[in-house]
Amino acid sequence: MPPRPSHLQSVLRVLRHMLGVVWGALCVRAAVLRARRDMLPEGHRHRAGLEKELRRITWAQALLADPALAEDAGFRGLAAERARVHADAGRRAMVRRRIHPTPLVRLAGAVPAVAPRLEEARCTGFIAVASALPGALPRGGAGACTGSGSGIGGGGVAPGFDRLGRRVDATRMDGRSAAMGLAGLVGKAAVVTGAAGGIGRATALRLAAEGARVLAADIKEEGLAETAAMASGELHTLICNVAADDGPAALMRAAQATLGGLSLLFNNAGIGGSHAATDTDDAELDRFLDVNLRAVFRVSREGVKAMGKGGAIVNVASIYGMIGFPGSSAYAAAKAGVIGLTRQMAADCGPRGIRVNAVSPGLIETDMTRRRIQTSAWFTDQMTAMTPLGRNGQPEDIAAAVVFLLSDDASFISGQVLTIDGGWLATRYREAPPA
Repeated sequence: MPPRPSHLQSVLRVLRHMLGVVWGALCVRAAVLRARRDMLPEGHRHRAGLEKELRRITWAQALLADPALAEDAGFRGLAAERARVHADAGRRAMVRRRIHPTPLVRLAGAVPAVAPRLEEARCTGFIAVASALPGALPRGGAGACTGSGSGIGGGGVAPGFDRLGRRVDATRMDGRSAAMGLAGLVGKAAVVTGAAGGIGRATALRLAAEGARVLAADIKEEGLAETAAMASGELHTLICNVAADDGPAALMRAAQATLGGLSLLFNNAGIGGSHAATDTDDAELDRFLDVNLRAVFRVSREGVKAMGKGGAIVNVASIYGMIGFPGSSAYAAAKAGVIGLTRQMAADCGPRGIRVNAVSPGLIETDMTRRRIQTSAWFTDQMTAMTPLGRNGQPEDIAAAVVFLLSDDASFISGQVLTIDGGWLATRYREAPPA
């Protein structure tokens, strides 16, 4: 008969059994968590990891809030090291996974020791904005995130800072601009056509200031260079004729090569100077339809393919596409077509998560309209004098509306045509004569 186990042996046996049960439960739990993680899209898993890292270093943000802590050399060194490690980890993760990073990133250790890491992280697409001690953020320069390829250039300016290193904006932890308050623009890849001046330039600059990564396209090289020089964020340029046979495809290839894809598209390129129908020959009609309608159709079609699932498109229509106005037949016909195209594409692309809207400007002072404003008293009387707000529009007036429609703050707006004309179309205002 075998000897009976001692009391100690019995206790040890029970403990081994309990540990085995606990270990089995932990293994099952780990398997469940791995299965849940694998069911998530790759981008979501990466964002969760970055946000977890952020929570680990949020204490270091006290450095920015309490000047007394900033004077503690030991604390500054520890904060800088934590921020450096975090930047390296984020950079390795982005290189390994090859996905666009979350915009919810703000490096907390805004001290000189971290400055090289900030520029290094920015050049991999990492949105890093520092509330800086003097000299903490490097200024853009030659070779800093510059584009490559024919006609493509880079702004070379750190996000949130102008070319002199002055802070012009800040990025909140929810991806909104602290100054402008628009959601979902930080880090987004945006293409703007007709960006060498006027509405296109104002919109490209506003998007860059909001934190978007912008590719500005136009046929005018000098105007594009001026736009790039004025940018306060990441802005690349491309010499491109969107009305050419290969123009739309070339534009999307450049967006892929420069920005890594496309999320936002602003179809602004266009021409003016139309005439009455009886004074319009076939060549002029074809020119207006090719640039103002057909190019918008083809660029939008290629843009939807590049976006995949989710994105936003804004087209430029006109109040002349909504009413009759003397001497604008070909221009008005093309812009009316843009309005119809906008609504149709909103129906076609909505199930893919792509919103399509249009803006319908009134009289806006641009290079295209300035000569007519200055030389035609009849035109000024019909337009400016009949605008209740008593002035002509500026490109920035349109840019503000376009950027809103491209942002996540307009996430339930699609198929709309927003008239921006100071009240002209709705009222045809005339000041009452004195009694």
